[in-house]
Amino acid sequence: LLDESNNLLNPKLPFTIDLVESLEVDDGFSNKNKSEYSYGGGAYYYKDSRNREFALFGNSLKKDNFGLSKIFHHQQENSNDSSRAEYQDHISKKGNHYRTEIYDSNNKLYKTTINAWDKIELDSKRNFVFLAKSVEMTYESNGNHKDKAETYLYDPTNGNLIEKQEWGQ
Repeated sequence: LLDESNNLLNPKLPFTIDLVESLEVDDGFSNKNKSEYSYGGGAYYYKDSRNREFALFGNSLKKDNFGLSKIFHHQQENSNDSSRAEYQDHISKKGNHYRTEIYDSNNKLYKTTINAWDKIELDSKRNFVFLAKSVEMTYESNGNHKDKAETYLYDPTNGNLIEKQEWGQ
């Protein structure tokens, strides 16, 4: 796939992969919603000949016919994107989105969600990956934003949520 400037969106992928480009949903009452998708930053994780896998896409974009655009940034184990608040990148966290941005039809930022995914090493080959905290910022037309946050505590032996705390609006 190519971007608007004719550059490859996934130059580091050693293979091609079939992806959904668009999806249309009809509610049966003549209302149709079409969403278009694009994917970038595809990566292949290679530690050694026995430990290698498709690390998914670093980002994906969903646009709907109402003008909303959602950009998802995903963990992959290829770098820490601290400028976008990626928290301790690791291959066990692949596919978990650490940042989501929603833009309105005028391409103004409407909402940002930042997730901090953490992990506990269960043994040398297994990790328990969990959402440790989430911060959501909803922007108003005057530039101000309302924030809320949540933190989570889990039991690593069974994965059960022990505690959830909420702050903000």
